[in-house]
Amino acid sequence: MSIAQTTTQLNGHEEELKMFKLAVEEASDHIVITDPEGIVLFANKGVERITGFSNSEVVGKKAGTLERWGGLMSQDFYEKFWKQIKIDKKVFKGEIKNRRKNGEEYIANLNVSPILDENGELKYFVGIERDVTVAKRAEKLLKESDSQYRSLFENILNGFAYCEMIYDSEGKPIDFIYRRVNEAFARLTGLENVTGKKVTELIPGIRESSPDLFEIYGRVAQTGKAEKFETEIPALKRWFSVSVYSPGEKYFIAVFDNITERKTIEETLRFEKAKDDAILSSIGEGVVVVDKDFKIMFLNKSAEVLMRFDPKETIDKKFNDLWNVVDSQGNFVPVEKRPITIAIKTGKTITTRTDTPYFYTRKDGTKFPVAITISPVILNGEVIGAVDVFRDVTHEKAVDRAKTEFISLASHQLRTPLTAIKWAAEMLLANEGAKTDTSQRENIATIRDANERMINLVNNLLNISRLEMGRLTIEPEEVDITKLINENVKELDQQIKTKNQTISVNISPELTHVFTDPDLLENVYINLIGNAVKYTPENGAIKVQVEKKDGTFLSTISDTGYGIPKEEQTKVFSRFYRGTNVVRKDTDGNGLGLYLVKQIIDAMHGKIWFESEIDKGTTFYVELPISGLEKKEGEVRLS
Repeated sequence: MSIAQTTTQLNGHEEELKMFKLAVEEASDHIVITDPEGIVLFANKGVERITGFSNSEVVGKKAGTLERWGGLMSQDFYEKFWKQIKIDKKVFKGEIKNRRKNGEEYIANLNVSPILDENGELKYFVGIERDVTVAKRAEKLLKESDSQYRSLFENILNGFAYCEMIYDSEGKPIDFIYRRVNEAFARLTGLENVTGKKVTELIPGIRESSPDLFEIYGRVAQTGKAEKFETEIPALKRWFSVSVYSPGEKYFIAVFDNITERKTIEETLRFEKAKDDAILSSIGEGVVVVDKDFKIMFLNKSAEVLMRFDPKETIDKKFNDLWNVVDSQGNFVPVEKRPITIAIKTGKTITTRTDTPYFYTRKDGTKFPVAITISPVILNGEVIGAVDVFRDVTHEKAVDRAKTEFISLASHQLRTPLTAIKWAAEMLLANEGAKTDTSQRENIATIRDANERMINLVNNLLNISRLEMGRLTIEPEEVDITKLINENVKELDQQIKTKNQTISVNISPELTHVFTDPDLLENVYINLIGNAVKYTPENGAIKVQVEKKDGTFLSTISDTGYGIPKEEQTKVFSRFYRGTNVVRKDTDGNGLGLYLVKQIIDAMHGKIWFESEIDKGTTFYVELPISGLEKKEGEVRLS
């Protein structure tokens, strides 16, 4: 072979090597070459793209260590991994969890190949990683979504039937076959094992007794236009409300509910109407019935007396034209925010509380506080009106205020001696040179701790009385929410360590500051996080998460604690409530914390709710405005 030919071949090989190196360097995968001890000799650009470590931070260092991008798998995994590639000299293929330079964890498909020399001795390792984090998340979401839809199908309360329509030669609907139904189908119809069967086999004579049913289903399956109707199936002795649509030609889906009971009630109502009118006229509460346009249809005697209206002045008049409504601060309540408007617009029953009442204005201009329950009247799924039941709570308000003033006065009087006891006990315990033995010091500590509980009780009573009497000052300002929560958690650090609990705090980076009252917000967090720590057993976990949500911030405080009995959950925000399951475990507590939290959140125009399961834990949700909390002049701040 000539020198020219040899040179040409070498140049060709060199060009191929350049192309190969370029391909490796620019590959989207993370590729490294290491020596037999795992020291990186080469790293492509994909390493920095995936891990965040530059070439200079990787080359010459050991691959896959905690200081680089590894160290997250178990010791057993790494021992088997190194045995397979180094001792057995076999290729490793598998899934691995690693960490990027910024601390973020990721999932990768890993392929490590040992490179041997001509004597079979290990010379290098070639490792290729492909980041599959996004794909894994998508796969997980897809599985969850599929599971959710299947669960929804089987657990919806409505009946669901997917059917194939059968037509005769003239295109007239004569039968249909049940292709799939959900569990509710049998409960609502009384028919079982219907899949694959014709309806005329299951209900003989149905075509003759319910011809409209076939006509509607046949029309929908042909045209694809959805319809909604009510029908009686005499053979089943049941009435149904049906919504039907077509997913494709000759097929239809019927979603239905058994309304037999409602139909029976409608018949009964005609008979009961006269009796109800007599009862409504005689009860002590005021009762007003309006239609969906707020026109007054009925006014009982008590309502006439309370409002001082002549019946002739009210019937067929608009409720909101006659009823002037103001709030507890004397502000006029806009029509769209009145309970009766909300009930008719939402179809939900609205009940107001006696501690934050609305005021109705009589014909003569005088005002009185009312407790209101407004229930929408719904027919065929449509709101056709509402019933307003109200009563004058002037006397109750006076009694409540007298009780609150008494509690406030008594609490103030108690604080002075309790503070004196606290300082005396602290001084005795702090004086190490005093002639007190261990038993005496333990008794003094018991006095101090019991006194501290009494101070907390008195402070809670004072705070509640200030809120209820409207004496509380609200002073919103820019609040560093991360700092506030971390300081609250720090206060509980000793309790957390004593019970060997774990606590995690995750606050959205979008929420650096919120405009609110720091004292009120701190009271909310210290109560909720403190309860989570207190009512979670040893080795339990507490999580605090705060995120932004449409002009509000949502705080979630969850624990793995004792939980709240289901039958007691309506009492959670009541005064002096303590769960029967925790009283035996922890006798320390006064049952005022959550009542105070609810009062504070109401004052801040927020919402609070929770989910709980016995022996699995509780999650509280608090939604508060990020800004817009108005300053309120008062006499005192929270204790």
